[in-house]
Amino acid sequence: MSGRSSAWRGLAAGLVAGAALGGAWAQSGTVDWNGWRFQYNVSGLSDGLSLSGVSYNGRPLIDKISMPVMRVFYENNACGPYADRLGGALSAIPWASGATLARREFTLDGRRWYEIGIRDQIGAYDLYQAYYISSDGVIDAHVYGKGLQCVVTHVHYPNWRIDFGLDGAAAQVVERDAGSGYGQMASEFDAAAGSAAQHRWRVRNPSTGLAMKVLPGFTGFTIPDSNNSPVPGHDRNTVFGRVYQAAEDVGWTQGPNVQVPYGNGESLVGRDVVLWYEAYMPHTAAEGANLWHSVGVRMEVEDADAPPPPPPPPPPPPPPPANTVAEHEPNDTIGSAQRLALGSTLRGTMTARGQNDYFAVTVPAGATVRATLTPPAGADHDLYGYSGRGSQVAASRLGGSAVDEITVTNSGRRDAVYYLRVESYSHVRGSTAGYTLAVVRTR
Repeated sequence: MSGRSSAWRGLAAGLVAGAALGGAWAQSGTVDWNGWRFQYNVSGLSDGLSLSGVSYNGRPLIDKISMPVMRVFYENNACGPYADRLGGALSAIPWASGATLARREFTLDGRRWYEIGIRDQIGAYDLYQAYYISSDGVIDAHVYGKGLQCVVTHVHYPNWRIDFGLDGAAAQVVERDAGSGYGQMASEFDAAAGSAAQHRWRVRNPSTGLAMKVLPGFTGFTIPDSNNSPVPGHDRNTVFGRVYQAAEDVGWTQGPNVQVPYGNGESLVGRDVVLWYEAYMPHTAAEGANLWHSVGVRMEVEDADAPPPPPPPPPPPPPPPANTVAEHEPNDTIGSAQRLALGSTLRGTMTARGQNDYFAVTVPAGATVRATLTPPAGADHDLYGYSGRGSQVAASRLGGSAVDEITVTNSGRRDAVYYLRVESYSHVRGSTAGYTLAVVRTR
């Protein structure tokens, strides 16, 4: 990379105050650097290296950020699945003179950065979790991984938990960039990160205007003197908005097959907000065990003086009770698509990765129809929408066992047939559990 200089030693005196607690691997301390102040800790909750009490230029930003889990899924369940939790037993870091806590300053493309990270080895995986903090108000939470538990293509889903405390207030809002401006998220949610324009999310204190944008991580960071492959795309990242509950900050207890829990539909407006960010980090068998893959989430301080966005529109009226129908084979092409009536819920089954089921839905003139796909636990199914001529008009490709949802609108003057395609991106080998596809008219 151009413009990069660094040193693992020679940090200014007084920059870092640290202590080892409860054994050689436990680490905690305080950092004061270029306007930033925070405490770091390897807590014993196996939630990796966490930062707490994070402030910038004297203004509180984050109560705590941690990485509770990294879920791992191999194709056809050749291994695992796994729920990897970092910080249980730290390993020496070769590129940091054998320390178990890496700390350094460096310059990248003219920007000054402070890095702090830990290394953990879980099974055949070698993992490095780090935070990159810039002198101009950016935090990039990052994770690197290499190794193959089985020589099979697989995906890592690292999860960061970010408990915001902007200006120390519990009254905050979560906002999504709609392209024409930010709009508030009314209640707890699970959403594709890419549902925001340019993946831009924001948490804001409405009283003071202080905000932090939440974006995909920077791809320019690397492990020194190593082969690196940052994830170039972010279409499978997921954002979760939750209301803070102290009882939920206890480490990860859900296993690998559950995405972020705790969603109870509570209002997020003016609440103590916790944002979870799940990233997507694939690793093909052909890449071997020595290539470092990496992915992250970036937070940028934004002293937003713009007026607050308008309140969210009222939710649409609930749909009428759905009629449940069974899947009929064959339906693996558009030509053999199964007819689905509006207001119905179909129960279908996939038996292998790469399978497709097609369904035909008649959308009245001027109407909008929402299709919601719920996969079985541990499987990853994707949902696509097509016009009557076969042109793709919508898609949802969330990772893991996330619920996918798309909408199609018939702007014509006549009723028209649209097609829905359910694709099995990954499948739980031997499972006979099925998916559901609900189709309702919303307008």
